[in-house]
Amino acid sequence: MARFLGICGFTGGFLLISPQLRQALIDRAFESVALLHQYSPFSYGVLALVAFGGVSLAVMSGSKPR
Repeated sequence: MARFLGICGFTGGFLLISPQLRQALIDRAFESVALLHQYSPFSYGVLALVAFGGVSLAVMSGSKPR
C-alpha cells in the first residue's frame, strides 16, 4: 500500500511540475476514448475481458507462497 501511494505521489508531482507531460497525457486519454467509442461495443467487451484477466491474475498471484 505504501508503494502504491508513493508511486501515485511521484506521478502527481511530475504532472504538477511538467505542463508538457500533463498535456501529452491528456491528449493520449482523449485519443484513447475516441478510439474506444469508434469501435464500440466490441471495444468495451475487450476492455472488460482485459480488466477481468488482470484482476484474476492479481488475485491468483497474491495467494501463491513466495
